Amino acid sequence: MCNGSASPRAGTTVDDGPPARQLMKFLRQYQERLQLEHGWQVELGCSNCGHSALPNFRGWSPNRALCFSERPTVFANISCSNCGNDLRKEAGKRLVSMFSAVAPPPANRRLVGWFTGLLVGIPLLLLGILFTGVQADWWGYQAFVLFAALSVFVGPVVMGFNYRVASIRRECVCRRPNYIFMGQLGRSNCYRCASCGNLLRLRD
Repeated sequence: MCNGSASPRAGTTVDDGPPARQLMKFLRQYQERLQLEHGWQVELGCSNCGHSALPNFRGWSPNRALCFSERPTVFANISCSNCGNDLRKEAGKRLVSMFSAVAPPPANRRLVGWFTGLLVGIPLLLLGILFTGVQADWWGYQAFVLFAALSVFVGPVVMGFNYRVASIRRECVCRRPNYIFMGQLGRSNCYRCASCGNLLRLRD
């Protein structure tokens, strides 16, 4: 008699569970990939007491302001380690000096161009369907199928774009990527690798 469960035969696959569980697993991995690690690991000079050192970091706060051009947005709650003065204004100036000359990597620029093309192409395709439907007078099953197919297509495209952009942060020249999110410069996210200090600017 053999105790224990039998091992799967060669050539067979092991079921990972019902589709709903696999979907939840995928969504959890997707959220983990997009999650940002907030922080501030660069020295700042305090305009109140003149002390220059790493600031105290006390988490972060959301900021829903729309930023364009090269306007900085700092989400970190940071204060002077000497007098407790709020240093977010100084951090914004430092963000500009650090990242204004940093360009997004080629992979990011290609993804943005590809995604922008889809955002323009899908509405044009919808207009083409509307025009064809009016000319051919077939506002029935065919039109519904085409609109449904396009609607289903938009979600995976957006998720795929976000996933690919977030994956860029998983690589660094030091081979020990640990990118800390420092804030935004315009519509770009600014990161600094805690392992080697490499700067990364991404558009998403």
